[in-house]
Amino acid sequence: MFYTLSKMAWAFLSPLNLIYLLVTFGLLIRFLGGRIGGKMLGTGLILFILCGFFPVGHNLVVYLETRYDLAPALPDRVDGIIVLGGVFDTYIAKETQQSAATDNIDRMIGFLDLVRKHPRARLVFSGGAGNPLSPLHKEAENVQAFFKTIGLNPERVLYEDNSRNTYENIAFSKEMLNPDQGEKWVLVTSAYHMPRAGASFLAQGWHIIPYAVDPRTDRQYRLFAPRFDVSRNFELLELGMKEVLGTLVYYLSDKSVLPFPKRHDMLFGLQDLSKTRIDYEP
Repeated sequence: MFYTLSKMAWAFLSPLNLIYLLVTFGLLIRFLGGRIGGKMLGTGLILFILCGFFPVGHNLVVYLETRYDLAPALPDRVDGIIVLGGVFDTYIAKETQQSAATDNIDRMIGFLDLVRKHPRARLVFSGGAGNPLSPLHKEAENVQAFFKTIGLNPERVLYEDNSRNTYENIAFSKEMLNPDQGEKWVLVTSAYHMPRAGASFLAQGWHIIPYAVDPRTDRQYRLFAPRFDVSRNFELLELGMKEVLGTLVYYLSDKSVLPFPKRHDMLFGLQDLSKTRIDYEP
């Protein structure tokens, strides 16, 4: 139910979708004589102009990406490496019978780099049927084919292929692996996604080492965008809004221990956090 509701809600809250609905229904209501139609239309146009011209999305993603260092130094002993899914479009792959990598493919590049550096670590890919357009096609199948293509034996990797979102990634992976408290597990995911993923791991009592990859910004806040690019501004706004709303919803539904994180790398050394909620400190 949570998965279905979250997908439905985002269809309306996605920035461009929301602006489109405001403008469309504003025009319709105004045409029918409703006074509120003009206000809806004006609101939609103002949001489009502001978010398209100013780097709102860029700064939102910068905030998320600077919660952790990119590709930090790791201890000599690493017991396991887990990479989260979202790197292949399962629907396109199914329809075309071709590999269909997404913008998150850098997660796999970071994962493969760690595989080379830590050859004795246990390897895990966590990603099931997260695309509602292709509920029966699991991303793990695409990843196994990808590993074969690049020359990595797919049998070296364990596959958690039942999850549909970040929370399930963690829950099902933990159930499958049953990691000991003393084991050192490294989590590989996109920098913008690490705050929500890391806090969700903590909520389930799994103390991982965050290894953020796949940066989407230069990590510098800006008042004006370096170039006029409306599509890029909305692309980053879409990315940032989805993560911020996801982080908040996870916190309110007890799927995360952090609402909006500040830098909290050291929290991964704390104990007994599975039922602890951590209040935000600006």
